[in-house]
Amino acid sequence: MGGYRRAVAGPLASVRAAFAAIGRARRADAAGRANRARGTHCFYCGVEFRGEGKRARTIDHRIPKARGGTDAMVNLVFACQACNRRKAGIDEDTFVASDWLRDRRRDLERERLAEDEPAREPPTSEPPDQPSHRAEPPG
Repeated sequence: MGGYRRAVAGPLASVRAAFAAIGRARRADAAGRANRARGTHCFYCGVEFRGEGKRARTIDHRIPKARGGTDAMVNLVFACQACNRRKAGIDEDTFVASDWLRDRRRDLERERLAEDEPAREPPTSEPPDQPSHRAEPPG
């Protein structure tokens, strides 16, 4: 009986590998379609994707596969690596209501405001009511 199982396991393993490759191709195709539609910012926190690390773009299943989610287009969203790792296998509603996501959004907004704020010039040592001794250009 053991020889039969070994003989069948070889072809079954290659069939499983073929189905896995088809699944990867379908996910890649779905990701490509999603990318063309809406792929520049994280679905959850709104951060703009940038290369590697916490801001890298990943594909997330809104309903995790472990909870019965599929690779259907409606179940796939782009998420930054930080959100995708934090969300992991929990449902979307719980993650969206989490303190972690609230704090991340707040921190990203503060960061954005700091980037948008014009650089302030350092104060001069001259009092503002006294004329400057610097030569002014003719005008």
